[in-house]
Amino acid sequence: MKLAPPGHKDRPGALNNLGIAWQERCHRTLSLPDLEQAVAITREAVALSPDQGAHDPARAGRPANLAHLLKWRFEAVGRPADIDEAIGLVDEALRIVPRHHPKRAELLPQLVTHLQERFDTYRGLEDMRRILDLERLMEADGLVPEHGRGR
Repeated sequence: MKLAPPGHKDRPGALNNLGIAWQERCHRTLSLPDLEQAVAITREAVALSPDQGAHDPARAGRPANLAHLLKWRFEAVGRPADIDEAIGLVDEALRIVPRHHPKRAELLPQLVTHLQERFDTYRGLEDMRRILDLERLMEADGLVPEHGRGR
């Protein structure tokens, strides 16, 4: 991080890449401290990401990465705030990506997966309603949910 010290314009991207490296390490080690490190670094990348306007697809990847890590931590530890924040982060990412941008093809299924995780754990009917609404939206946009194939 010496090449992108605090205040440097490339620091958010460098932190995001470092968070991804910690995430990959965690996939291999299955270490909770590695996961915590990935979350902390990626959270800083999200916090430092400049707002380039309401529709900035490039910026959407960072909250989506953090959401993935928080869902993973929820699965490991069971902290309800993690899955709630993960869902909020993907919602945020979707708000900054235009309707027909290819990034939505990644984000919509990710949101469905996070909502499904929370529904499976807590059985909140609002989560199931949102899942069904999102699946209809994905179908209308030509995206087929992974779990819907072959039904």
